[in-house]
Amino acid sequence: MKFKPALLLALLFLGCSAGIKLVESFSEAEFSESTIFHFDEKSELNWLVSHDDQQLYVRLNTAKRTTQMKILRAGLHLYFDANGEKNESTYLNFPVFQERRIMDSDEAGARSRPGRPGGRGERPKFDINKTIERTQPEAVFVKNDVKETFNYLEKDSDILIIMSGDTADVFHLMSAIPLNKIFPEGKKQSSKLSVGIVSGAFEIPVRPGGGMPGQGRNAPGGNQRMAEMQKRMAEMAEAVKIWAQIKL
Repeated sequence: MKFKPALLLALLFLGCSAGIKLVESFSEAEFSESTIFHFDEKSELNWLVSHDDQQLYVRLNTAKRTTQMKILRAGLHLYFDANGEKNESTYLNFPVFQERRIMDSDEAGARSRPGRPGGRGERPKFDINKTIERTQPEAVFVKNDVKETFNYLEKDSDILIIMSGDTADVFHLMSAIPLNKIFPEGKKQSSKLSVGIVSGAFEIPVRPGGGMPGQGRNAPGGNQRMAEMQKRMAEMAEAVKIWAQIKL
């Protein structure tokens, strides 16, 4: 079977864009606290992309602890592809960490055993705002291999990043990126912009003999706690990956 050139190009475009959800960008002027976000069921992450004449806004929030930790302790990339595909040459990286890092016992949710040095018998509470305060303010924006490093707390930065935790332990992140940093020719209306939201992930620590920290097999309810921990660790080892094609 022979395809005409125009049809062949269309088929190639559809093949490259397969699996990318198409959503309308929300007008920033209409944004309010009651605005309904998109929801990624796997990571339990709410997300929204909006825009005005000058900037693109990306908002995230989640109450899921493992997703919070993957963003705050393993890092986050926001990718922008002006051709509507999954090219990763233009991105904002913040917090800046390696994509995979070794998980410690606190991140694994292990309980310290009573009677051992430092043992308290309960899991330390993950404090969102303290973790945000300890996060290094360095951020990175990369476009076609040109790297720009900046301090997101400085008022003269043209990229805005705001992170916070509320009283219900929900993590919130908002970033505003100038459109002229994303599109090759500067500000440009396009139906082909795609945005990727990709977190870092954790390496699972394994003790000699194949054991994991804090298994507690012999303690009351130890098997249940071990199953819960194994589930949490499996979640921590898998990065958040969300891609959407945004119609501006």
